[in-house]
Amino acid sequence: MSTAKIVVLFIIGLFLVFLTLPIASLVSAALSYIIGIIVLAIGILLAIKRGGRTLPLVLGIVLTILAVIAIGATALIHIAVYILSKSVETKYVTGMLGQPIATGNWEITVLNVRESRHIRRGDTYFTTKEGQKAVVVTIRIRNVGREISSVSDIWSFTLVTNLNKSYGDVTVYHFDLLWNVGEEVKTGALWVRELERLQSLAPGTYVEGDILFDISQNEKPLKLFFKVGVIGPTQVEVALSK
Repeated sequence: MSTAKIVVLFIIGLFLVFLTLPIASLVSAALSYIIGIIVLAIGILLAIKRGGRTLPLVLGIVLTILAVIAIGATALIHIAVYILSKSVETKYVTGMLGQPIATGNWEITVLNVRESRHIRRGDTYFTTKEGQKAVVVTIRIRNVGREISSVSDIWSFTLVTNLNKSYGDVTVYHFDLLWNVGEEVKTGALWVRELERLQSLAPGTYVEGDILFDISQNEKPLKLFFKVGVIGPTQVEVALSK
């Protein structure tokens, strides 16, 4: 084999070696393995076909070592991606109204569901738009772990109705403020205490609060969905009727 061919094969092998890791990360681990094996074959070929010369032997050994390193690095990336995909995989849990649901460091119970056109927080009254109603879901969140944790770990509250429509949660200020409050409104208004989303809970303690939704009057709340945790979250589905 001529010196020119040896140098060309070495350059090709070197180029392919530098492609293995980007391909493993961005395209395909299998393709990266194939490229690594090709480089390994080129290195072995140079060493075997050296014809008693030192240059092809040295270049062949260099390519062989680089190919082994590239294949090993590809394997590590492959394993790391697999482990990461499993760690961030969403888990799914179902429960019912009144049933404590344990997931991670939390025990979460949906206590009750109330509906009305009018709600009250303190001495302030609010009302929905015409044709709408407020749905108030009361939940209890208990820290069953060993460390202080934030309630914000429970998030993405979504209400699903009997018409298969989804609604995100709202605050009391989403509703219209009532200035003139009659006795009928006072009697029918639901007292609400919104869940403190940023509150920290010590181990063994709990907090209760309301999650608010604004839905059409001709719909019924059917299920509540929410997530627990950010990395590898658990999606919880709670049936709101027994």
